[in-house]
Amino acid sequence: MNEDLGAEIKKYDLEIQSIESEIAKLRQKLNKLKTKKNELEKQHNLVKSFDKTAEDLYKGTDFPWSANLTALLREKFKLEEFRPTQLVALNATLSKKDLLLLMPTGGGKSLCYQLPALVGKGTTLVVSPLLSLIEDQQIALRKLGIVSKSINSSTPKEIKKEINDYLSKGTKPVIKLLYVTPEWLSKSKLFKSYLQKCYAMGNLERIAIDEVHCCSQWGHDFRPDYQFLSLLKDMFPNVPIIGLTATATLSVLFDVQNMLNIKGCLIFRSSFNRPNLFYKVNIPDCYKCYIRMPF
Repeated sequence: MNEDLGAEIKKYDLEIQSIESEIAKLRQKLNKLKTKKNELEKQHNLVKSFDKTAEDLYKGTDFPWSANLTALLREKFKLEEFRPTQLVALNATLSKKDLLLLMPTGGGKSLCYQLPALVGKGTTLVVSPLLSLIEDQQIALRKLGIVSKSINSSTPKEIKKEINDYLSKGTKPVIKLLYVTPEWLSKSKLFKSYLQKCYAMGNLERIAIDEVHCCSQWGHDFRPDYQFLSLLKDMFPNVPIIGLTATATLSVLFDVQNMLNIKGCLIFRSSFNRPNLFYKVNIPDCYKCYIRMPF
């Protein structure tokens, strides 16, 4: 009798193990399907963000600021015309739209927040990852006769006071371009409080995030202090954000949208084709013409 019961129990054990094995396989398959679905949803949402209709909507020259944009482009930046995608991005950010802008290095990304800053009456806060990059931009702006400010731990006290007084009290002159690092923005509670006062007075017009791919853990240059920027939309809900990068995959863009709380924002992408650069292969006439490489 006991042997019969033992055999029956063993039979049920084997059946249970078989079912559990099938369940494990089904769960594994389910997880793969969910992952694939999430990837497709990301791509679908990003395709909607790359909206050609929106690009057509913002490429015109009949906006209230259009004449001023062109005049400042020539007078201040000494340029005759906009590069591809610049005008679209300029009109979108001046229309107070959140957007991500992908342009190649040297493609003119900086102009897409510097020029709107001069058109507007308030301040564009520029978040840049490195002090050296900020210094380079300020040097370039000074050569054009454009005033900008930056604040960090090494900024002299009198300049800090000037900046803080403007942010908290609205004193003149208006600081059109204010550069900070994400570290300063995340760690200086006093600066954040002044920035909130600036926003309350209606003087914070735009937030530009340079090298925005640094926000994403999927990016090649992730920086932890960029994670603080996820709070900006909650702190300043009516301030448009423009994120700029020369390098970002679909996964990175989706991650940045979520992280900055600007899901479904506009995404404009300039061509990365450089028509002045090309590959050329010369085939030597004889074997002796080949160069012997040291490996």
